[in-house]
Amino acid sequence: TSTHFGWIWIAYALSVGVVIYNVWYGFKQGCMQFSLLIMGICFVAGVILALIYLNLDYDSWFVSKIKY
Repeated sequence: TSTHFGWIWIAYALSVGVVIYNVWYGFKQGCMQFSLLIMGICFVAGVILALIYLNLDYDSWFVSKIKY
C-alpha cells in the first residue's frame, strides 16, 4: 500500500463536494435519474476506496470465508 493513501481520501472528500453540487443542480433541473446515478457512482467509489484502505487481499478473513 502507498504511504500517501490519505491524499486519496482528501481528493475523495473534495469530489464529494462537487457531487453534492451536481446532485443539487440535477434535482433543481428535474433530472432525477442523473442525480441518482451520480450519487450511486460516488457511493460505489467510496466503498471501493474503503476496501482498498482495509487492504482486502486473498489472505484476509473475509475472503477466506468465501466458498469457491
